[in-house]
Amino acid sequence: MNKNIIYKNLTWRILNALYEIRTYGFTERSIVNHDYILYLINNHKIKKSPKYKKRYIPFDSVEFNDLFDTDLLEIYNKWHKFLTENELLFSDKCDYEEEDIICLMNLKEEKDNGLLDKDFIPNIHALKSYQANIQYVSNAVFNNDKHLRKDSNLEKATKKILNVQQFLYDSQEAIYYLRCPNPKALIVCENHFFLKQASLADTFQIDLVCTEGKNYKKLNRFITGNKYLNIPVFYSCDWDKDGLQIYEGLKEFLKDSAENFKKIKLLTPYLGKPKPVCDIKHNHKSEWIKDKNFSGLTKIFYTKEQIEIINQLIKKEEWIAEQGFNFEEMLKQNNCI
Repeated sequence: MNKNIIYKNLTWRILNALYEIRTYGFTERSIVNHDYILYLINNHKIKKSPKYKKRYIPFDSVEFNDLFDTDLLEIYNKWHKFLTENELLFSDKCDYEEEDIICLMNLKEEKDNGLLDKDFIPNIHALKSYQANIQYVSNAVFNNDKHLRKDSNLEKATKKILNVQQFLYDSQEAIYYLRCPNPKALIVCENHFFLKQASLADTFQIDLVCTEGKNYKKLNRFITGNKYLNIPVFYSCDWDKDGLQIYEGLKEFLKDSAENFKKIKLLTPYLGKPKPVCDIKHNHKSEWIKDKNFSGLTKIFYTKEQIEIINQLIKKEEWIAEQGFNFEEMLKQNNCI
């Protein structure tokens, strides 16, 4: 939904603090740990007050005021109008990332213009549908199903724009799956993405089950029947440090299970496109451990090809998101179908 150009990676807190410097001659907000603020300090645009330690003041008022009016005033007025008119400033310390504000603006515009699918906007009568799930809304609005956090200001703002009281949150005990009559393989997924494509199970004659990251112990209730004892079991996950650590934990958890579950195989992410590990846009925080061999992972759990892929990801500080996999190609190349 992002249709605008990102501007200096500002946040509302930073922009508001600079507005205070422009308007009142100082700000007492904590602003130093931001690249643009460091740029302004290093280029003698603002400085710490010699008299009041918590204050930042302009280096030269005329020069700073001209900079703010030329570079920042238009975007300040736009953000302030949007946030105040929609009552999204829930406290004086309320903050939003620049791209989040842009996504919220686009969401409001599309909602007001009737461009959202009617099933996308959950209401009190639709709370049992997956459309009201926080991960679904997060992915649809912010292009990242993990971006919205429960009880965050961003979640409150999204609910306010959509005019809903609550989203559904995944239960730690619930288990999500897609089934076909006679599966030839079972695919265990770290995330929900593939389970939202209902046709996959019948198309490829597979069953899919989502463990929701580290919550794989609930698989015990799913694998006790005879249905899965004679078919191969595969695992699909994000190829980052956390995702692969979860895979190793699952392997250890299944070591005393039926033979085919003991031999669960990690799916190699064919045609998956790597992304930077330090990805501000998608709030990605799983970083490789550069000072540990193989990032602390256990090489015996991976094929030679997989080890080579992981080493390249570590070297380039990249990761591959599960939702970016070419599902059909991945099944074929891993001999699942």
